[in-house]
Amino acid sequence: MIVPWFIKDRKQMRYILLLRIAFFLFTVISIFATIGGNWEEGKWLVYLTNWTWTLQCVFQFLISYHTYKFITKWPKSYSTNSDFLWVTETTKSLKLLWIFWEHVFCLTFLVFLFYWAILYSPKSKPGYSTVVAHGINCVFTMIEIMFNRTTFPLAHFPFMFVFALIYLFVTIIYYFAAGKDTIYSVINVSKALGWLVFFLTIVFVFVLFIAGKALSHLRDRIWKNNSVKKLEDNEDIDAENELVSLGDSYTVSDNDMKHNSSNNDEKESSEKNPESNNDSSKSLESAELD
Repeated sequence: MIVPWFIKDRKQMRYILLLRIAFFLFTVISIFATIGGNWEEGKWLVYLTNWTWTLQCVFQFLISYHTYKFITKWPKSYSTNSDFLWVTETTKSLKLLWIFWEHVFCLTFLVFLFYWAILYSPKSKPGYSTVVAHGINCVFTMIEIMFNRTTFPLAHFPFMFVFALIYLFVTIIYYFAAGKDTIYSVINVSKALGWLVFFLTIVFVFVLFIAGKALSHLRDRIWKNNSVKKLEDNEDIDAENELVSLGDSYTVSDNDMKHNSSNNDEKESSEKNPESNNDSSKSLESAELD
């Protein structure tokens, strides 16, 4: 769940841990920076952008913690595709991490597209905090989806729906508590268009959930194909080496067979022509007498 497909040893996993800790620290710093600059008498607490950053901060903490925990339990021998690398243990914290990841993925891209397509005005230049709050976390999310092995089961989407209902409840409470003020002008609960936008947003979140599911399957297929290809290449190399060694042994045995066959031919020829052998022996004797 938390281990990339390409990881081969503990040293590589430590680099992943450092990267995730860096992401976590960046999210913490960004949250405090936005609180200091955009508190707006507590309105900071009701913006969906800040909810998303808070969820991402919790997620980065949890995945950094589990990555460290995994490294401390690294086995002496393992297979890259083993169950150990898929999940260390089934705990409530890991299940919570799974749910947080799905929320972070969907909400990150929802906020990004919602802000730049609907709320952003080209007349005003976006500041550093605006770019960070509505863009940098997308980069973190795309990097993370390539590093973990988490999928998007459809059975988990109801959690996203519950989250949407909670935010709708907060929007209604804020509308009446703030004197019929709205958090976002396009989601005005006093108008039918506002309700339509809200439910269309839920549909769009479902589309993002399916997109996350498709990306995770594509990632797994790519990494699995690469790992299988490497395994097949290694097997081919081993087979070629074995054939070379067998060829060398066959060459040696062929030479021995040729040598033995030549000796046998000489014996057969000598047995077939005993007279010639006697004549040669007599000629040798006469030469010696002379």
